[in-house]
Amino acid sequence: MTPYAIVPVTIIKCNSNTPVSFLAVENTSNHSFTLFLPGEKLTKQAVGFLQLLPFQGWQTLPVHLINPEWDQSNCCRPFTAVFMPDWLVDVTRICHTLQKSEAEAALTLMARYKMQYQNQAVLLGNMCNVLMASLAAKPDQPFPTLLVDLFRQFALSLATLDDLSLTHVLSQLKLQYPHLQHCVTTLFQELQIPTQHLEVEPTYFCPAFGMQGRPDFIHRNMYAQRVDMVELKSGKPFSPNESGINPIHQIQTSLYSLMSSATRSPAIQHRSYLLYASVPDNHLRQSPTPTDGIRIAIETRNSCVLTDMQLCSNKGHKEVCDAFTAVDSSRFTGFLKRDAASFIETYTSLSQAEQAYWHEFGAFLHREHALSRLGDATLKTGQQLLWNASIETKRELGRIAAPLSVQLRTQTDKSTILTLQQTLGEAPPIPFRKGDIAVLYPTEPQTCPDIAQQHAYRCNIIEVSADKVTIQLRTRQHSTELFHPNTYWCLEIDALDSSFQQMYQGLREFASSPCLFRKRYLGILAPEHHNRTKAFIFKNELSAHQQKVIADALNATRHFLVWGPPGTGKTSLVLSEIAWQFLQETTENIMLLAYTNRAVDEICHAILAMDSELWTLILRVGSGTGTAKPYQPLLLDTQLKHCQSRKEIINMLQKKRIFVGTIASISHSPELFTLCQFHTVVIDEASQVLEPMVAGLLSRFTKWIMIGDHLQLPAVTLTSNNQNPISEPLLRELGFHNTNVSVFERFFKRSVSMNWTHTFGILHEQGRMHAALLDFPNTAFYENRLTILKNTSRQQLACFLNTYPSWAKIWQERKLIIHCNALPDSNTRKRNLTEAQACIDCVRILLHLFHANQKKIHSNAIGIISPYKSQASFIQSRLTEVLPIESELITSDTIERFQGSTKDIVIISFSVHQRGDLEGIVSLSEDGIDRKLNVALTRAREQIILIGNTDILNKNKTYASLLRSYSPVTLRQLQTMVMQLNKFMGFTCASSPPFFSKKHELSNYKSRSPSGSDINSSLC
Repeated sequence: MTPYAIVPVTIIKCNSNTPVSFLAVENTSNHSFTLFLPGEKLTKQAVGFLQLLPFQGWQTLPVHLINPEWDQSNCCRPFTAVFMPDWLVDVTRICHTLQKSEAEAALTLMARYKMQYQNQAVLLGNMCNVLMASLAAKPDQPFPTLLVDLFRQFALSLATLDDLSLTHVLSQLKLQYPHLQHCVTTLFQELQIPTQHLEVEPTYFCPAFGMQGRPDFIHRNMYAQRVDMVELKSGKPFSPNESGINPIHQIQTSLYSLMSSATRSPAIQHRSYLLYASVPDNHLRQSPTPTDGIRIAIETRNSCVLTDMQLCSNKGHKEVCDAFTAVDSSRFTGFLKRDAASFIETYTSLSQAEQAYWHEFGAFLHREHALSRLGDATLKTGQQLLWNASIETKRELGRIAAPLSVQLRTQTDKSTILTLQQTLGEAPPIPFRKGDIAVLYPTEPQTCPDIAQQHAYRCNIIEVSADKVTIQLRTRQHSTELFHPNTYWCLEIDALDSSFQQMYQGLREFASSPCLFRKRYLGILAPEHHNRTKAFIFKNELSAHQQKVIADALNATRHFLVWGPPGTGKTSLVLSEIAWQFLQETTENIMLLAYTNRAVDEICHAILAMDSELWTLILRVGSGTGTAKPYQPLLLDTQLKHCQSRKEIINMLQKKRIFVGTIASISHSPELFTLCQFHTVVIDEASQVLEPMVAGLLSRFTKWIMIGDHLQLPAVTLTSNNQNPISEPLLRELGFHNTNVSVFERFFKRSVSMNWTHTFGILHEQGRMHAALLDFPNTAFYENRLTILKNTSRQQLACFLNTYPSWAKIWQERKLIIHCNALPDSNTRKRNLTEAQACIDCVRILLHLFHANQKKIHSNAIGIISPYKSQASFIQSRLTEVLPIESELITSDTIERFQGSTKDIVIISFSVHQRGDLEGIVSLSEDGIDRKLNVALTRAREQIILIGNTDILNKNKTYASLLRSYSPVTLRQLQTMVMQLNKFMGFTCASSPPFFSKKHELSNYKSRSPSGSDINSSLC
C-alpha cells in the first residue's frame, strides 16, 4: 500500500458565503492558509462539526489532511480529510455503514440500540475463527477433537439452540473444516506465511486516520519486509466484484492494511487476503486496495463521528430519532429492514414521558462515551491518552508500566497468560490492580512508548506486585513465541466500548418492555400495595427492626428498596436472609447482583457463612480474573467444563437456585435468560448503578429488590453533576433531576415524596463502628438516625486492645490524626512519600500491638485508604517490600475499592497538598453530603488513623469539623515511637526494617513474647 502523507491542522473558521467553499486553517507552525475540501460531502461535514463543537467544549476543529497539495496562492486541496482524528471509529462499524452510507444516522441508531438476538451467523463466525486459529497452531487436528474444544468455549450459546439450528451450525463447521485445513497446510505455505507465527486479532489504534480495529490474522515477516493480513468470513461473498470478493469486505481489509502501514516503515509490503470458509474452491482470495474506497471509507468514518456528536445532546438525539422514524423502513432490505421496522415500531409506541427518558439518557450515554474517547477539558482522561500523553503524564496518572520483559509464558485451554517484570531498577512501582483492563504492546527501552506505531493486545491484570505483573490476553495467542523474552513491552490502562453497548441495549430493552412495566419504572403508576403479612422463621440472628424490613421486602408485590447505612448488615444479614427465605418458601430461582466483583465476593461469603451446604445451589457468572479464589469453583465457566452435551448443561443449570454476578457480567450472558426462569432479582450496591444499566434488565423479572445507601459512593460517571441536569418538565415532575443520579436514589426519593411507605425500609441499627467512630458520620451525614445495635458491648469499650507500651499510650485513642505537610513525590503530585512512610510506620506499630496482645493478624485487621490510586498502589508496593509476609493480609486501595469492605483499623492517607487537591477528592451528593469521606470513615470497626496536611484539610468545613474530634500526633512523635519499637526489637536505626520477615527477626520477637520480662516491663 502506498503510504499517505498526513498533515495535522486546525480549522478555526469558515467563510459566511453559501455554499461554504473554503475554510481558514492553522497548522502546527501557525501558518494560516485557505483549505478547499474536495467534494460537497466533506465540506458539509466540516460545517456540521464546526456547528457542534461549542456544545462539546471545543473551540477549534482538529483535522488530519491526507495527501494535501498547495498551489502558488497558498490554497490547499487534500485527497481527503479526517475530522476529530482522536475519536477512533471501529473498522467494523465503518464497513457496516458502507452498506447504505446515505442512511448513516439510521444505521448508527439501529446498531446502537439493537435488541440482543441469538444470531446464528455471528455464532458461526466466532466458532469459525476459533477453528481456524486452532488449525493454524496444529493443522493435523481431526474435526471431532476440535469440536470438543469448540463446545467448551461456546457451550452456553450452543445450549440455547434447538436441534435443527444446532445441526445447521455443526454441519456448516464440518463443511468449513477441510477448507480451512487446506488453507493452513497448502495455501499459506505457498504464500510463505508460516501459520505457527500467526497473530490472532491484534488491535490497532490509528489516530492518523481516526480508526481502530482488529484484523483476524496477521503474520509479520520483518526479514522479508512484509506483513500479511487474512480476514476470515464464515459465509460466501455476497455480490462479488471482479476479484471474487465482496466490495465491503475489500474495503475492510484495505482499512486494516492502512492502519498497519501507519505503524510501519514505508518499505514494508502489505498483502491482504479474504478467506471464505464456505466456498467449495478458491477459498483464499487476494484483496487489492481500492483508492476511491479509502476516501469513501474515511468520509463515512467522519459521518459516524458527526452523528455521535449530534447524539450527545437531547435535542440532537431527538432530531436523529425523529428523522429516522419519519422515513419508510421499506428502503432497507434483509436484516436491515427487520431492524428498521422494529426500531420505528418501538420508538413510536412510547409516550411523551418515555420518549423524553429515552432522549435524556441516550444523550447522556453518548456524552459519557465521547468523554471516554477524548477526555475532558483537562485532557487527563480518555482513550486519547494512549497516544497523546507523555510517559511522564501517564506515570503521574498511574496509567503505564514500561519497559517490561516477559518472564513467564503460560497457555491454558482458553487463554494466554504472561508474567512481565520491570527492566529498570529505578522505575516506579507498577501502578495497576488486579482486575484492571489494559493493553500490551512492544516498545524500545530508550524511546518513548508509542501505541500508534505498534500493534497491541488487550488483556486483564490478574496478579500484580511492585515490579511484576501477570496478565491474561483477551484473545488467546497460539504462538507464545510472539512474546520473546528479549523484546521490551509496555502496559497501559485501557477501556472497552462493550460496557456502553450494554447500556445502549438496556435503554432499547426498556423501550421494548411492557407498557405497565415502563409506567411503574418511571414512577407514573404508583406501586401496588401488598396486603400480605406472611410471617417468616429467620435463619440469621436479627433484631425486631431488621426482621420487619426483610419481611416487608419479601411480602412486596413488585419492588422494594432497602436503605442501609454503613454497618447495618445490608449484605451480611439482609441480602443473605432474603436469599435464604426464597429458597425455603418458593421453588423459584433468585438472581443476586452487585456493581463490583468485590461486592459479589461479599455476597458469596454472606450466603455461605449462613449455610455452607448452599454451595451446590450457587452459580456465579463472570470471569476468573475478577473473582476471589475461594469462589472460582462456583463460576459458570468452571461448571461448564464438566458438561459434555447440551442436556448436561441444562441439567446443571436446573440444579442451581442462586445466580450471582455483576450487572455487567449478567448483561454479557443473555443466554441465561433463555435457559433459566427468574422471578426475583436483588441488586446490592444499587446506589452505584446508573439508570441505563438496569432499565432493561429489570423488565426481565417479576419482582426486584434494591439495597443501597445513596449517601455513600455515587454511580461512576465521567461528567460532573452540573453537566447533566434534566430540564424536561415531564421528567422533573416524576422526580428525575440529573442523569448522574443512581436509580436507587431516584426511586428512594420518589417513594418518600409520594409517601409510598410500603416500597421501602430503612435500617438504622449498626453493629460495625465503635461508638467513638460512629459519632461524626452519624452527625455529619445521617442526621443522627443511626443507633448502636443492642447486645454489642464491643462498641462501647474504652480501648480496642488490653495493654499498650508506655511509649505508645496515644494508640489507646480511637481517632488519631498525624499531621504531614511534606511535599509530594516529584514524579506525581498525587503521591506523597512521607505519608506513605507514615503509613508503614503505623502498620509496624499496630503489628507490634497486635502481637503484644496475642491478637491474630487477619485479612480484615488493617486497611489503608487513599483517594488516589497512585498513592494507594505506592503504599501497597512499599508494604510488600518492607513487610513481605504481613503485607499479604493488609490491603491498600482507593476509597472506591473499599466500599463494602470492613477493617478493624483503617489508615487514611489523603495526599493533598493544595486547596484544589482537596476539592478534587470531595464528592458531594445533591444534599451536600461528602460521600467519599463518608465511605472512608465508615470502613473501620475499632480505630481510624488519618494522615495528611491539616493546614489544607482544615480549609474545608466538613474536614475541619472532623479533625477537631481527632487526637493529634506529629511526625516527630511518630518517628520517636518507631525508634522505641526498633530499640525494643533489637534494631539500631530509625528506618523501618522488615517486620517478622526473616527467621532471626521472628525468633528475636518470640524471645520477647508477652510472657517475657522485657515486654511486661514496657506495658502500662
